[in-house]
Amino acid sequence: MLILAVDTALAACSAGLYDTASGAVIGERMEPMARGHAERLAPMVDAMMRQAGTAFSDIERIAVSTGPGTFTGVRIGIAFARGLSLALGCPAVGVSTLEALAAGVQQQAAGRPIAAIIDARREAVYVQVFSADLQPERAPQAVLLADLAALLPDGDVLAVGSGAALAARSCKGIDVAGRGELPHPHVVAQLAARKQPGAAPPRPLYLRPPDAKQQARALKFKPARVTIAEAGSGHGEVLAAIHAECLPKPWNAREIAQLSAMPGTRVHLACQAGEDLQPLGFVMVRQAADEAEIIMLATRPAARRRRVATSLLGHVVEVLKAGGCTTLHLEVDENNVSARAFYGAAGFSEVGRRKGYYGHPDGTRSDAVLMQIPL
Repeated sequence: MLILAVDTALAACSAGLYDTASGAVIGERMEPMARGHAERLAPMVDAMMRQAGTAFSDIERIAVSTGPGTFTGVRIGIAFARGLSLALGCPAVGVSTLEALAAGVQQQAAGRPIAAIIDARREAVYVQVFSADLQPERAPQAVLLADLAALLPDGDVLAVGSGAALAARSCKGIDVAGRGELPHPHVVAQLAARKQPGAAPPRPLYLRPPDAKQQARALKFKPARVTIAEAGSGHGEVLAAIHAECLPKPWNAREIAQLSAMPGTRVHLACQAGEDLQPLGFVMVRQAADEAEIIMLATRPAARRRRVATSLLGHVVEVLKAGGCTTLHLEVDENNVSARAFYGAAGFSEVGRRKGYYGHPDGTRSDAVLMQIPL
């Protein structure tokens, strides 16, 4: 059986081809990156397949790391795996990032338990303990570093992952694995080969609880007098024109078309109600399993303060809920005070930051604020 594995859950974009019959790794690529996984993953897989001389029709199973990891990274990998699974008619199997990390250093364990530990920032880690033969001894958890020692077994423990060194500084008996801060795609494939494909597609494994207020579950919006419909391939120039009115470095029609064609992506266009269907704004959203992300919400300056953005957000929330989505995410520049206030008023809460993500013409950089809301 030929398995294609992808991983975008952490600080790398990776892909691998593994043949279960021969046990051979036919191809493997891994590029460290903090962002840009969505743009890099498909070309990486395509180049690897070409170099291996393998057709996509030869793939019999797709493996994907399901987290824990970054909210955006996890969703990108799962959306890609699910889309390719549907296109090829083969099953997609999820593998937790923690299990893949532990399996990658199993030979180093020498009979010791393995603790897979990922730095979750804010003095916290994601952790799961496995026996030397890779049996889980605890469920995966998000814990403060100060509480980690209570979850680790007595005696020597082999730790692996981006949080292993942190654990070694705060806990006794920790031996940090010489390699393995990131999971290797061939290991993800090997683990997926041992699992039975489920009836449901792979789902993200998020361990940090959402901070959004409970009243946001009853999210309601007062709509504007607009008509909202799903945009198609013929709307590229219209969407690009709206985007150009909103940002100094807008996407062109080709870039918007490429983003819109990504698996799980939809674009909803708001137009003036009545006979004059003048375009006012749009929202682009990507869904993977029961999670979704707003890629862009843009309203023409002349149409602002008319609840167009509110109507678009309310519309997309109802569409996502109908599609089984339970959590909606987005990223916004920390300097975009009005957008942060808008999303905060709608019930979104800050759940993290990506340091220095946005670059500006004057050479300064600003954080991307990660926000989410339960639906």
